[in-house]
Amino acid sequence: MDVSYFLECFSLPSTHPESIHPCLLNACYLGACVIGGGSMASFQPLFVERTRYFLSQALMFADRISHFLWASIVLSWYFTRLRRLEEASTVISPGAHLATACGLGQLDGFKANAPSGDSLWPPPRNEQEATDRKKLSYSFYIVDQVFSLISGYRATFSGNLDWGSAIELARLQRQLARDVKTAKCGTLSLWHSGEHLVAAVLKILQEVRDFALTVCETGKCTDKRAYGLLRDHICSYITLIPPLHEARSLQPWETFGVFNSATLFAHITLYGCGLILNSLQAGVDVEAGHQVLGCTRALLDVLSKIRQLRRLHGVRAGLIPVVHVTNAARIIAHRLQSSKTRANMKLCTEYCQDLEILLDYVDETYSLYPAWAEAPIRLREEILVRLSSLAR
Repeated sequence: MDVSYFLECFSLPSTHPESIHPCLLNACYLGACVIGGGSMASFQPLFVERTRYFLSQALMFADRISHFLWASIVLSWYFTRLRRLEEASTVISPGAHLATACGLGQLDGFKANAPSGDSLWPPPRNEQEATDRKKLSYSFYIVDQVFSLISGYRATFSGNLDWGSAIELARLQRQLARDVKTAKCGTLSLWHSGEHLVAAVLKILQEVRDFALTVCETGKCTDKRAYGLLRDHICSYITLIPPLHEARSLQPWETFGVFNSATLFAHITLYGCGLILNSLQAGVDVEAGHQVLGCTRALLDVLSKIRQLRRLHGVRAGLIPVVHVTNAARIIAHRLQSSKTRANMKLCTEYCQDLEILLDYVDETYSLYPAWAEAPIRLREEILVRLSSLAR
């Protein structure tokens, strides 16, 4: 939602038809309690219950649908990060079905088609409202896909957009480059293009995931055409997205440049997709085996740049990227197990340093998600078992 529009609506009296619906207000308060922490954290249960209550009221009367959907996004994100997946599902599902019924996913590129006459949601009144609906559509697709990937539940939002075209990513790259030039200290101007990039990358991840499921079901990787197409898609995306150093801006609470979170997410996720895809093909294709190590090295390069910052903020961490980093850690541990590596002390030392970088990121990311705290512990135990042979 456009910040200036939100603040304008926030100042309106509660009786005004365009004032912020209580479900979104309480969802924002909940988000503030999560981010603020400290004594504010004790108010989280209160705002969870209030958000739930007002969401049911908004849904019952189809009142301020966009506010209902934004509040659903915030509350489902809250439940997901706390690993309360069943509750997250009960929030995402009705929101996704309502969004689809309102024609939210029926967008042609970046041009909104007006919903049909019997739609719950009238056509956008102006360009700003149309833009906000596009952002909402992308954001709902993102939260639905992320939840599906983390939980294993079926995605519910249709998302009938061709977010995966190279032309769109090329346009996005030019837009981000312009944004960087005009960004000022304390602005959030980079984010309005970010959700498009994240959605496009999640589309690729979804395709790789479907390919992996097919391989698991058949027991062999024989579809070379599908593999080649996905590999080419990933490579073209990697060349199109802006380098990390070209997408940075200062946030109000920071005194040094940071990476744009959408660009960072894209880099880590695309290299993670390359890891998954080439790992599946490595048994029958020698070149795919080399690509596995190449993707791991590229991922390490990204994490090395993050490590230069004083600490990892929540915007640079997430449950999807950390899964890819975990996969990379397993691959490095597997490399350390090989006899060729153990015979080369220099290479063994390099791999140990790589593993340290990967595990540091995993530890620091999961520290932001206490409900998932056992994940890095299990990973370290698994790697220690794998590497126990090195000490013999």
